[in-house]
Amino acid sequence: MISYKRRSVVVMQILVLFLIFFSIVCVPVDAAEKVKIIFNPEVIISEERMLLDHLAEIDGEGPTVERLRTIDFGPAPSPGKYYTLSQGSIHAVLRQMKIDLEQIEIINLTSTGIIVQRVGVLLEEEKVLSTIYDYISSKLPYYVENVEINLRHFPEIWVPSYDIRLEVRRYTNNRNWGFMSLPMTVFINDKEYTRFTISLDVRIFGTVFVASQPIDRLEIITQDMVEEKYLDITRLNGEPVFELKDVVDKQAKRSFRLDTVLINNYLIEPKLVHRNDQVTIEVWAGAIHVQTFGKALSDGARDQWIWIENLSSGKKIQARVIDIGLVRVELN
Repeated sequence: MISYKRRSVVVMQILVLFLIFFSIVCVPVDAAEKVKIIFNPEVIISEERMLLDHLAEIDGEGPTVERLRTIDFGPAPSPGKYYTLSQGSIHAVLRQMKIDLEQIEIINLTSTGIIVQRVGVLLEEEKVLSTIYDYISSKLPYYVENVEINLRHFPEIWVPSYDIRLEVRRYTNNRNWGFMSLPMTVFINDKEYTRFTISLDVRIFGTVFVASQPIDRLEIITQDMVEEKYLDITRLNGEPVFELKDVVDKQAKRSFRLDTVLINNYLIEPKLVHRNDQVTIEVWAGAIHVQTFGKALSDGARDQWIWIENLSSGKKIQARVIDIGLVRVELN
């Protein structure tokens, strides 16, 4: 039979084991710590995660207080947005973290929960325009002197208040003016944060040559038939003429009305030699220069190579068109 003294020792041992087990399963707050969690009905945070230390004032001392501060209630709302953290979800997270709610005084937490808002700022239109301007300017043809960019619609995009970087994503359209939808990416700390597309109206300006009088089809253009003008060239279908040398003595493939912008694609070198024309053949062999006559076997513009027939020998040779009725052969 177990003595009374031995029974007391056994009871004490069981009690100690029970207390050790209870301390592992549930971490109570020492009553001496007198911990209080004082919630705010509305909280504004700047961090990406909602820690208890961000949501409430924790009053007390000891290791439990430090542990309470780091309890994570999940990701914060997007910048500029808010989220309602319910009373039930707060209690559930605390229980999950083995916090004995009966040992803590929770203040200002009602059934409606708390509203958590994350600090944010609206993406600045000026910053977006600056990025777009740099991108568009680097893609424009050499003859464009000025560019004007108008946003057709600027989206409302909230971002964290710290520094951001903008980039234009790959744009597959070769025409970087007119009405455009430009894809953009926002980076934060070199990590992609969000993407959006912005609608633009890009207008380009340059000094080009226009017809100062009507020009007929196949007419040879002279200097008095054109003049320079600074114009909006956004809607032009083709590359405009912007240097005098590229228009004078050219032949018009189509007619041009007064003040029409001259387009390179509609100007050609005139034919100086026509098929069956009798031509003068210059033959150069080093310093030796002789002339003879031949017949053109095809049409040719300046600097074009055509076949001709030597009238003296009857031989067919290639010659380069130099001027009206004049071709040249160079022998090495």
